[in-house]
Amino acid sequence: MNKLDRYKILIRHLTKSGVVASQRELGQKMGYNNPSAFSQVINGKTQEPKLFTQKLKDIVPNLNLEWLENGTGSMLGDGEEETQQTANEESAHHISAEDKTFSTMLVDMMNTKQIAPYGLLEEKDREIAELNRQIGKLEALLEVAKKGTAQQVGNAAVADVG
Repeated sequence: MNKLDRYKILIRHLTKSGVVASQRELGQKMGYNNPSAFSQVINGKTQEPKLFTQKLKDIVPNLNLEWLENGTGSMLGDGEEETQQTANEESAHHISAEDKTFSTMLVDMMNTKQIAPYGLLEEKDREIAELNRQIGKLEALLEVAKKGTAQQVGNAAVADVG
C-alpha cells in the first residue's frame, strides 16, 4: 500500500467518523477552494504541497505521520484501539474495493505512457533483437552484393580491353 492509498483510507475514515462530510469538505478545511486541486493531490496527479501533511495533522491531531508517510505503526495515535480496528477494517475493504479503480488507474497510466507493463517491455526487447538480427543479415547480403557488383564491373573492364 502506498501513500496515496493511505490518504484514501484516512479520508474514508474521516467521512465515516463524521469529522468531515466528504473529501471535498476535507479539501476545503485544508484551504483548497478548488475541489479538483485537492483531488489531484490525493490521486497523485500533482505534486504534494510542502505543508500538505501538516494541514492534515492540524485537522486530525492524532494522525500518525509515520503511518501516513511510510505505513509503519497505526493510522491514529493515542491508543485508540477501537478506532484503529475500524481503520484496519477500512484498509482491508479499501484494498479489495479499490482493485478495479487501481486497475483502471494502471490502464490509464499505460495509455498515457507513464508506465509500461513488464511483459510489453520483454516483447519489445525480443522484437528489437529480431530486428537487429535481420539488419545484420541484410548488411551481410549488401556486402556480398557490393563484392559481386565490383567483380562484374572488373570483368566488364577486362572484356572491353580484350
